[in-house]
Amino acid sequence: MNYYTVSLINLILFFLPIVIGIKHYNHLDKALKVFLFFAISSSSGELIAFFCALIFKNNLPIYNLFSIINLVLLCGYFREQLINESQKKAINLLITFSILFWLFSIFYLHSINSINSIFLGYQGIVTMCLSAYIMEYIVFRQSRTVFNLKTSPHFLIAFLLLVYWCFSIMQWILYRIFTRETPGFHFLDISLIVINMSINFCFTIVFLKYPKMIKSNGH
Repeated sequence: MNYYTVSLINLILFFLPIVIGIKHYNHLDKALKVFLFFAISSSSGELIAFFCALIFKNNLPIYNLFSIINLVLLCGYFREQLINESQKKAINLLITFSILFWLFSIFYLHSINSINSIFLGYQGIVTMCLSAYIMEYIVFRQSRTVFNLKTSPHFLIAFLLLVYWCFSIMQWILYRIFTRETPGFHFLDISLIVINMSINFCFTIVFLKYPKMIKSNGH
């Protein structure tokens, strides 16, 4: 399959969780509603990037712009799960710093028309740290109650985000080690596509099963 066919399939899977999320919107808690907006932003970015690649043969400005939008929304999603006000203020400071760092990386380290690898690395590290923290936070809060992590939507989402960025960073490292002349190099491209599709499919399942998850945990 060529780039455009694969991108089209990827787009469909990007929009699946949005369709299911909107269907269950009135039942979602505040944090998951923010995550739905994150999913909408990610999908919109992919859609615009697809058409820019098709028409202008360059979609890097789109990916650069949506990288900071998505990170801010993701930080907002994690913030909504916290109870302590000092923790929420820490997330607000992180959002402010991230925006300033994005501007610095765009105007001084890279450009809007190039791959902003420094900020992408920063985005991955921040997401992994917040995901791991929220997973521990959920486990700690529910440790004295009857609670099944398999039916905790926020634990599952944090886990999926952690898995996604672990794979992404590992692939970036492998891209620097191997070249396109290396036998089997195309499997790296395939694995990146597969993990994207798999994660979005899992997000769809979380939104689909959300009402039952909440009911099973006594909410």
